[in-house]
Formats: sequence, structure tokens, C-alpha cells
Amino acid sequence: EASGGRVAGAPLKLEVLVMGCQGAGKSLLVRRMKELCGVRVPVDILDTQPTLGVELDEFPAYDGASLTVREVGGSFVQVWPNFFDDCGAWAFVVDTSDEGMLSTAAVELWEVLNNPKMATKPCLVICNKTDAPLTTPHAEVCGVLRVGEL
Repeated sequence: EASGGRVAGAPLKLEVLVMGCQGAGKSLLVRRMKELCGVRVPVDILDTQPTLGVELDEFPAYDGASLTVREVGGSFVQVWPNFFDDCGAWAFVVDTSDEGMLSTAAVELWEVLNNPKMATKPCLVICNKTDAPLTTPHAEVCGVLRVGEL
């Protein structure tokens, strides 16, 4: 068996679970990732609708490795744990322009971090919409999310 728990010679398959509160920008992030990988996306990339349920996106294989991104809608927080077993890594998207949702995002982030199935998996916290006119200051975002404890 090779490192990472896969059989030697078997192709590497990675699933990344993308979560975050509703409206954080998860769908647009995944679309932009697809575009950067040369995958065709809608002409108006900014025309997104709230994800109702789960979106599964396959990315082109690179050097024998395949990547699946599973985006779970922000209104489906209660089903997020159903996908914890299958993911190899996860990303949490935070809307820094919505100060009212920042504390909710922090609670949801730490709920996932404190889950034993997720505690040792690689995690990327993405502070989105930092270029918005009314974005929350960086220091405040870090404080609310308790970044120093990660």
C-alpha cells in the first residue's frame, strides 16, 4: 500500500467537500475553479442560484489523479455530516461582506472542525468577497472565526 492509504499503482482519487453558509459564494468558487481547469462553464459565470442540495463536479484528471468537488448548499447544514466520511479534504467558504452572518459562519466552521471525522483532514478556510465595499475588516474576521486556534 502506498502513502495516503491507496494501493500502489492505483490512481489517486480525491474528494473535496465545499461548505459554508448560504450566499457565501461556494457555487461561484467552484465554477471559477472549473474555468481555470479548462472546463466549460456558463457564459455568465456570475449568474448563480442557491444550491438546493448537493452539486458534484468532476475535474479533469491531472498526472493520474482525479478530483471531485462536492458542494453542499448552505441551507443544508444538517446533512453536511453525511459527506464527512467520503471526503479527503474540505473547504469552508465565508462571506466577509455579510457581518451579520459572520458569527453563524464561525459556529458552523467550528462544528465541522470539532467533528472527529473532520478534525484530521486538510481544511482550507476561504474568506470570500474581501473586495466588496462593506467587507468586514481582516482582523475582525480572524477574531470571529478564531483563526488563531486553528
